[in-house]
Amino acid sequence: MLPPHIHDFLQRYDGNTFTEEEHRQFLDWLRTASTGEVEEIADQYRSLIEEKAPLENTSYPGLATGIETALDEVDLNRTKRIPLYKRTWFRVAAAILAIVSVSGLYFVLTQKGQYPAVAKKETKAPAGDVLPGSNKAVLVKSDGSEVVLEDANNQTIREKNGQEIANKNGALSYNTVNPVPVDKIMYNTVRVPRKGQYQLVLADGTKVWLNAESSLTYPTAFNGNERIVEITGEGYFEVAKNAEKPFHVIHDKIDVQVLGTHFNVNSYTDEKEAKITLLEGAVAVSTSPSTGSEVQLKPGQQARLGTNGKLRVLDDADIEEVMAWKEGRFQFKDADLKSIMRQLMRWYDIDVEYKGNIEDRFFTADISRNKNLSSVVKILELSNIHCTIEGRTLIVRP
Repeated sequence: MLPPHIHDFLQRYDGNTFTEEEHRQFLDWLRTASTGEVEEIADQYRSLIEEKAPLENTSYPGLATGIETALDEVDLNRTKRIPLYKRTWFRVAAAILAIVSVSGLYFVLTQKGQYPAVAKKETKAPAGDVLPGSNKAVLVKSDGSEVVLEDANNQTIREKNGQEIANKNGALSYNTVNPVPVDKIMYNTVRVPRKGQYQLVLADGTKVWLNAESSLTYPTAFNGNERIVEITGEGYFEVAKNAEKPFHVIHDKIDVQVLGTHFNVNSYTDEKEAKITLLEGAVAVSTSPSTGSEVQLKPGQQARLGTNGKLRVLDDADIEEVMAWKEGRFQFKDADLKSIMRQLMRWYDIDVEYKGNIEDRFFTADISRNKNLSSVVKILELSNIHCTIEGRTLIVRP
């Protein structure tokens, strides 16, 4: 049951009659509130929160900027493991913290199908900090030459067969106006380094988003009976439909075959399992002939390949968590510390060093990928770990 003074405060919040001191006291209380208390606020004050959270309040400017702070500070386990509940309602409950302007923070709005704009414009990190990643990659042409790809490098690139490749606003796209003869098809590779992300539109219209430390190898045009690309790392695919030409995404021992669908492939070699998550359509996931595993996925399902070479299917994959990277966010749901650190290593291009006895901890958090490393670290430190940034190394202590 909520304390009476919390009810009183929220009623005054409804009428915009609370004081700054009352707000501070409420903020302090909510940071230490139990999961049940936060859920109770979400249930009892749903209409109030939904009415005020999406809008800027003229009496208390900066409401939208405060929402993200609330999410980051509250949507985080402060114990080793707590029950999880739907992210949507966690956002709603946390939004009540967004009552006054919070200096230096921002709220990132995204559009479906695009990388969120990288909000940080600094070219040099403040002392003791690390800037987030940005749209950058390297195109390896068929002759082995390399072209640096960045937002600012709007350019037209030519392959030796005369085919034009446009690089504009963080996306690479292939000109398909003039058909390319079979004997003149070239193979390109887009290699995304740590601290990078990039988007491609392939010759058949298939859209691909690549996460940090990933690569994609593909033909500059698709002739023949199949469309085949090879991936390392992580990528999200929106495959152009063509019933006569199945689309294959190959990684090591995995073959994902589709006709036209939306799915995510996470195939980082330092993760315990490779994961293929289906958002729309249907895919067939198979492994090498030596193991002979194959599964058919439906939307919402996830295929996982472990070290034993066998495929297993998760029926209720958390799509929001899987796709958070593409939407410009880190989303951790009951995630262990080291898996979180692996994501930070890729996006901030850092090393992580553990000192002392770091016990297993599990976190639930939703944080913008546009934040400097110090801001992310500050959020994680709410769960009784201590982090120090030394150059490009993050030191983690109990």
